[in-house]
Amino acid sequence: MDKTTRIKLREVNEKLDRVLSVIEAALDRELECMGNFPENLQGTERYEKMEDAADNLENAVESINEAKKYLENVME
Repeated sequence: MDKTTRIKLREVNEKLDRVLSVIEAALDRELECMGNFPENLQGTERYEKMEDAADNLENAVESINEAKKYLENVME
């Protein structure tokens, strides 16, 4: 792989770090809200939507981390 491509991939990896940071912060806020949700309302549709959002954010974090690993392997 040429130097220019490695530089571009390194930049992409850095951008993924920033995106990951934003998603992790959103996940932390969602989990905090869920933790503060009244117990008697935890079976509601609203709470289920919060759970779905948290699950999707966790999946996004996992996927981005996996993509970063692939990029790192390519740049070795």
